[in-house]
Amino acid sequence: MRIRAISPAGVRLEDVIDSLTVDTSTGQQTILDGHSAFIGLFTRSCVRVVLDPGELEQRTVELWAAYGYVHVLDGDVALVALGFGESEQELDELIASIETARLNPPTPVALPPTRATRRTGAGDVLPQPRTAAASDEVRV
Repeated sequence: MRIRAISPAGVRLEDVIDSLTVDTSTGQQTILDGHSAFIGLFTRSCVRVVLDPGELEQRTVELWAAYGYVHVLDGDVALVALGFGESEQELDELIASIETARLNPPTPVALPPTRATRRTGAGDVLPQPRTAAASDEVRV
């Protein structure tokens, strides 16, 4: 079974795994080889990944993940999150910054109108209507 753990910052882990345990919104799920198709959502989770399948001494990796989902299909596991932390404290800080950004979104920047747009009295920008060119006329 293969895992690919990704966030907007990039790929966090891509490897062959033995198992994966994740805390989803419906409870803790352990994914083993041959698991049926599955999608689970989470706000925060300590994802425990057992690497080195078939080896006597296996390594365990903990991924502290915030706001994401796990998707299992045909032996492939996709773990997608807004961010990963190195510890529970770092995960708490990450979640706090995400919540702050969610509650205080940035002010949108108004773009100046282009030649292909016109303004209405309400301040909306609408596309200019296009007119058909005659077949012998070429517009550049």
